[in-house]
Amino acid sequence: MPAWGTKYQVPRDWPHRRNTVLKRSGHQCEVVVDGVRCPNVATQVDHIINVAEGGSHDLSNLAAICIPHHATKSKAEAARGRARQPRERRDPEPHPGLK
Repeated sequence: MPAWGTKYQVPRDWPHRRNTVLKRSGHQCEVVVDGVRCPNVATQVDHIINVAEGGSHDLSNLAAICIPHHATKSKAEAARGRARQPRERRDPEPHPGLK
C-alpha cells in the first residue's frame, strides 16, 4: 500500500465519493466520543483505516469528519507512520578536539 507522500493519489471519482459520504452523514462529523456524536459540521472526508495501514477507498471505509477531529486523527496516524520507519544509527565519532 502506498504511504502518504507525493505519490499518493485518490481515485478519479473522489469528488463523487466525497459528496456521497458528506450527504450520507448529513454534513455532520461522524466521530463519536464517549458515546456522543460530534456536533460539528463535517467538511472533510477521512479514511477510517488509512491507506498506508491497509485501508481502501471504499465508501464503507470513508467517514465525514470535522477539521479539528481530522487534524487530531491525521497527527496520530503520522506518528504511527514515523514509528514504523527504521531509524539509521551512526557509530559515534570521537570529538575532534579530544585526540
